[in-house]
Amino acid sequence: MKINYIINKIEKELKESLKNINDKKTNNFIDLILKSKKTFVAGQGRSGLISESFAMRLMQIGQKTYSVWDSTTPAISKDDLLIVISGSGKTKMITVIIEEAKKNKAKIVLITAKKTPKEKAQIKNIDLFIEIDAKTKKDYNQSSIEPLGTLFEQASLIYLDAIVIILMKKLKIEEKDLGKKHANLE
Repeated sequence: MKINYIINKIEKELKESLKNINDKKTNNFIDLILKSKKTFVAGQGRSGLISESFAMRLMQIGQKTYSVWDSTTPAISKDDLLIVISGSGKTKMITVIIEEAKKNKAKIVLITAKKTPKEKAQIKNIDLFIEIDAKTKKDYNQSSIEPLGTLFEQASLIYLDAIVIILMKKLKIEEKDLGKKHANLE
């Protein structure tokens, strides 16, 4: 197999996964970010890495943002937002965090793989679902050239990077402004 064939296949899969993203839900998501006092992000495994990437960009555009797993993360409260990235939405630690955030009256956004109404009903306490139509690590019957949950993870990263670009435009923030807040102890 040639590398260009694989890259082209991945590009097509990503485009297909993101083609049905809902603009109304995306605008609601952006409003929740802008209205929150603090934004918390969470995910497990590779989805966790995507959540940390998004947290970094939110911080660089001036949002008070925290990764749930960081030991310096403050308490969540009613004026805050929890953003969770999880293909299934039912990972054990993720469900515990969602329940705790809801108990503290925070808003919750779940970025997840496309769900049926029955599956959505099983995932409680979510204020907004952002659904990405991509294969996750347990979708063995869905085809993708990429292994396990890679397609969902990449599509989530692209979607969240697009959110950052929209936020930058809304907040009139330029790339050089992000650079000023980029880590310098590296």
